[in-house]
Amino acid sequence: MFCPPTKLQSRAYATAAGFLVIVETLEGPDSGQECALNLLQETLQEGEYDLTGELVRFLVRSARDMRANAEDQGGEAGGGSWFGMIFGSLTPLSSASQREGLLSKAVHKFLSAHAAALIASRRLQDLATFVHKSGFDVVPLLREEKHGVCR
Repeated sequence: MFCPPTKLQSRAYATAAGFLVIVETLEGPDSGQECALNLLQETLQEGEYDLTGELVRFLVRSARDMRANAEDQGGEAGGGSWFGMIFGSLTPLSSASQREGLLSKAVHKFLSAHAAALIASRRLQDLATFVHKSGFDVVPLLREEKHGVCR
């Protein structure tokens, strides 16, 4: 399976993102989503916010397609998804809506953590670029006191 390594030596993130559709088609949505989440983490670390926005859109579309396909087949998508383990759940997710919800939470978790790190390090220009390019709504994060980013 193709998955971006921890650090892409050539920093060819756009090329790696282009392969996500191929991976998803050949190996299924779980593999495509796993690779996209790995690449999302990389692009966030590197500040590649144009690609971050595209990856978020890919993940949202992939989750919706997976749910629509399950509904068209009169059932749910197969269980055993890798992202069923992200939050410590030991039971594989069998419902496409559960899987879609968990994927959305994982993406939101990555984006929130990155925004909080930018705020904490006072990199406000980077935060503005990140919010603009990714479409992330930073207002709820700013309102939350438990993160301590507004203090």
